[in-house]
Amino acid sequence: MTTELRMNYYKANVKVGQQDASTGKADVECFDVIDALGLDFYTGNVLKYLWRAGKKSPNSLEDLKKALTYLNQAIAREEVKPAVVPIAMRG
Repeated sequence: MTTELRMNYYKANVKVGQQDASTGKADVECFDVIDALGLDFYTGNVLKYLWRAGKKSPNSLEDLKKALTYLNQAIAREEVKPAVVPIAMRG
């Protein structure tokens, strides 16, 4: 029997602030999540602007547009990278 190890892409170990005793919740900073996920500059900024959309001002459109700008830049950078073929797929 073989055990396959899989990474859980939906979880991250994030440094949290002090936990509230009554709710069990803790504050988490956006940059802590960016660091925990190992995001680069462009994808980190996508998360940052989505995170704060509608919180800095009532209109979230400006932050959503900024997130899209960084997302488009991240996509453009990925499109020029050479394709990586997994070892198992090499002939």
